[in-house]
Amino acid sequence: MAFDANNLYGATMTQKMPLNNFIALDPVEIKNHQDCFDKIRNKKDVEPLYPQESSTGYIFCTQLRFSEEVQKKLLSYPLVPEQLIVEENMLSEGQKKTWSKLFKQAYSSCNHKKMVNSFATKKEYTSHFRMLIFLCQMGVEVKILRGYSFHQTNFISSYVKFCSNQRKESSNAADKDLWKLMANIIYGKFIGKLLFFIYIYN
Repeated sequence: MAFDANNLYGATMTQKMPLNNFIALDPVEIKNHQDCFDKIRNKKDVEPLYPQESSTGYIFCTQLRFSEEVQKKLLSYPLVPEQLIVEENMLSEGQKKTWSKLFKQAYSSCNHKKMVNSFATKKEYTSHFRMLIFLCQMGVEVKILRGYSFHQTNFISSYVKFCSNQRKESSNAADKDLWKLMANIIYGKFIGKLLFFIYIYN
């Protein structure tokens, strides 16, 4: 899903975000969500299982499949990028020739993961329910493997709006940059991987 906004990070943080009460969904709940996703993909009327004003949100681990029809529709920009190691058998003959011409050697992935857009089946793709709804609307086949519900709220929206207003009222570039960064650093903390942190105690 892609958005265009003057303050993209800020606009993102004004949306409802997961806060607490993470609960694993049982098989019956999973089936209800699967039925709903299937109806969305087939352009059928769906009861408001996901109303915008709801305080409950979901994260699902899914399998995604792109039919030939969907591939043709999304050919200019394949959705759902993923990190993977690009092996030689994934390259076209033209790509192999380009590699040889540029680097004067046989292709090697060096076991480095790259962010790749492709129509390959995603076997365990974890995403927010709003992104998955968008994919269903595009015709992507979404199969839910497991999921969690959570309490969601606009708990940081007022702070972000305050920073945006201060930025608008600033009369010089330094202050404008300061208030922009005051909002953006919060975004950076939200997407940080806590497992990578090292805690040192005295």
